Amino acid sequence: MPRLITLMLVTQLAACSMLGDRRDAPWDPKHPQGMLEQIPNWDGEANRVCGGHLPPEQRRGRSARC
Repeated sequence: MPRLITLMLVTQLAACSMLGDRRDAPWDPKHPQGMLEQIPNWDGEANRVCGGHLPPEQRRGRSARC
């Protein structure tokens, strides 16, 4: 009986680990450190640096991460 319970627990944990967190968006950084690299909006800085809404050829040095 303990083997069956252990097997069921391992199977459940393995299945859950294969699923990603549904709250994660495709543009979210994969590593938590990347969250600190996002541009804060200090004195309108995001308006000057953000280029995520522009096509790549129009960004001209602006960040794609906004």
